[in-house]
Amino acid sequence: MKYLCKVAIGLRPASWIAGIPFACIAFACIVLGTHPSNAAPLTLEALRTAREAAKLRERKLMFNNDGGDVLNGVEHTPQALLDVQTSGLAGTQVDSIFYTTRSSGFGLFTHNTQVGEIFTSTGGRYYNNMTQSLIDQGTDVLKVMSGFARQNDMEIFWSMRMNDTHDASGDSALYAFPQLKKDHPEWLMGTSTNRPAYGA
Repeated sequence: MKYLCKVAIGLRPASWIAGIPFACIAFACIVLGTHPSNAAPLTLEALRTAREAAKLRERKLMFNNDGGDVLNGVEHTPQALLDVQTSGLAGTQVDSIFYTTRSSGFGLFTHNTQVGEIFTSTGGRYYNNMTQSLIDQGTDVLKVMSGFARQNDMEIFWSMRMNDTHDASGDSALYAFPQLKKDHPEWLMGTSTNRPAYGA
């Protein structure tokens, strides 16, 4: 038996999540229940039914984690990552977690992915970044958070920042400036020496 995890993509409008204005593209990882590994795949209709049920599900409290915990663990272990701001959710009314794998700057992620760039920098204020350490241990922040959610009967959504500009100044401009922007400066609306009149 194994869990069948399907990805649903939906644009979520600005809403209040745990008191924070939040807009994101959420990839909903919905555990549909145990499913024999040799069983036929679920039909499109069954997936749509499950997605509709998840959409209408009543939620008590949603917790938005912007992914900064990957920089603040006392050691580079899954448990230390959870202990920064997630372990304390167990046994509370929180039943949904929204977890951002930083995506700051644009396209830089702290989960192990082939779509985008993995943020492993340890320069400047990122000196304690545990991303690479977790990957070397065979896991990553998203696997750790998903495991915690399953163990505590919570749903979890992966979210990402859109058009993030943290990489426009300070340490972030030095250590978190994505390769995509370096390779394609023509896609940007300004440079460090020719900033736009409004915005970062």
